Amino acid sequence: MEIENQEIKHCLRTIEDKLQWGPSEQWTNYDFEKLNERIFDETKVSLSVTTLKRVWGRIKYPHDPSLTTLNVLALFIGFPDWRAFLQANGVQESRIESSEEKIGDPNSLLKAKKLNWYLPLGIMLLIGLVFVFSAKIFTKQDVEQSTKINPADYQFEADKVKSEGVPNSVVFTYDAAKSPSDSVYIVQTWDMRRKTLVPKSGKHHSAIYYHPGYFKSKLVVNNQIVKTHDIQIGTAGWLALVDREDKPFYFDKKDFLSENEIEIDLLDLKNNLLFDPQNSPKVRFFNHKDLGEIYSNDFIFETALKNDFSSGDNPCHYVEVMIQCVEEMISIPLCDLACVGEAQLYALGKNIDAKKDDLRGFGSDLTKWTKLRIESKDNVIAFYVNGILATSFVHEGEPAKIVGLQYQFNGTGAVKDTWMEDGAGKRIIF
Repeated sequence: MEIENQEIKHCLRTIEDKLQWGPSEQWTNYDFEKLNERIFDETKVSLSVTTLKRVWGRIKYPHDPSLTTLNVLALFIGFPDWRAFLQANGVQESRIESSEEKIGDPNSLLKAKKLNWYLPLGIMLLIGLVFVFSAKIFTKQDVEQSTKINPADYQFEADKVKSEGVPNSVVFTYDAAKSPSDSVYIVQTWDMRRKTLVPKSGKHHSAIYYHPGYFKSKLVVNNQIVKTHDIQIGTAGWLALVDREDKPFYFDKKDFLSENEIEIDLLDLKNNLLFDPQNSPKVRFFNHKDLGEIYSNDFIFETALKNDFSSGDNPCHYVEVMIQCVEEMISIPLCDLACVGEAQLYALGKNIDAKKDDLRGFGSDLTKWTKLRIESKDNVIAFYVNGILATSFVHEGEPAKIVGLQYQFNGTGAVKDTWMEDGAGKRIIF
């Protein structure tokens, strides 16, 4: 399997270069969820988060990726299929055929033996199809009219079973009876594991959200989004959790919340059997609620944080602070100064990568309290770390409504003195 091993790794590196999200070893479950959505958006095919983690070696799996999976990955980076990707990288045709027999197809020898009678049968079928279609030629306009979808013919609503808190179930009510086919899906935004085929004659579908956030659910008919519905899963104050493969572990508020500080320390991890010195758990803090009319083009945000977890896989003390907006995100990287070479700032559609820009300002001693401040005014957004300007840029897009906060830590984390202020000076204390 030397072809597959070498070329699969090359394919994954190409995907990582395209995404510019930093080393895949540092990717969290959230990153694989985003990748899941990106792949679906660009290929219209969904690869589950579990499948993606297996391909990237984050989940132990004794088998090679299927040819179907490899075809989708190749399509995502601009090739028609896996064969085209191999050819573009100089793999000889005979070796490609050998590779395809091995990948995900234990019956390849049997298929080869059947080829002798499949070929003439295929020719006969082709002749038959030519005869049928020669009887009536559909014009382009005929085809478009037969498959035309009018969004006004469809209905879609979403209702939470709890006003806030996670886990939280959502009941979707829909009417897709006029769909020209059975291709009717309900999509729960970025997590394509929740892209669900539903009967067009149905009325209801329910699903569970395990993470807070602001989601734009969708009703999709024949690959066309016909309706959307916004859903905000709030947190009733601060929420702390650790991501796991199946579902998150939620901490009790009394274990992490004090008057002006939230913290998950080593004792909290050990007491809940979450400590692993070889694989730092991913600790996440959330605070999602109605923040009023605070927009990305006119606000001030300030917080203090630290990550003093000492572990072999946490030398850089990576921390990610995220301000979630409606359909947008501001994601700020913080790490040890020695590790800023892999830092990436994403804000309101703009990606600033340390490979091309100077992001040394986001390097700090995260074992001590580090202050982060963001000022956005007159379309200029500026980022300060410990009172020093780290970077700034002009944002010319539409302002986005701010709806929540999220922090991601490796191992342990602490946050305090967090507040946000709108353009009129109204301050919200978190």
